[in-house]
Amino acid sequence: EVHVTRKVFRFGSCPTNDRRDISFSVTNKNGELPVRFSLNKVAFFTATPSSGSLLPGESADILLTFRPAQMGTFKTTIHLVLNKGVGVIPLGLSATCEAVG
Repeated sequence: EVHVTRKVFRFGSCPTNDRRDISFSVTNKNGELPVRFSLNKVAFFTATPSSGSLLPGESADILLTFRPAQMGTFKTTIHLVLNKGVGVIPLGLSATCEAVG
């Protein structure tokens, strides 16, 4: 079992060529087995680290960054993929870009 501290991320407004960051934690609640994770790529959003491995009971902090290259409203989902697809946790992302930076 894997626990995430949040599943919805609202970045608010951000001008082009700027960035907004939100962090969250992923915890391996399994008492015996390690968990490998990865986050898929989504336009204008990045995850750092984008992949890793968690030992039983271990946690990792992940930074999600919104860095728009164009104006608009962005609503999408990034997937936290566990053990190469054995499990998937969808994370909702929303942000707007209303100004040129």
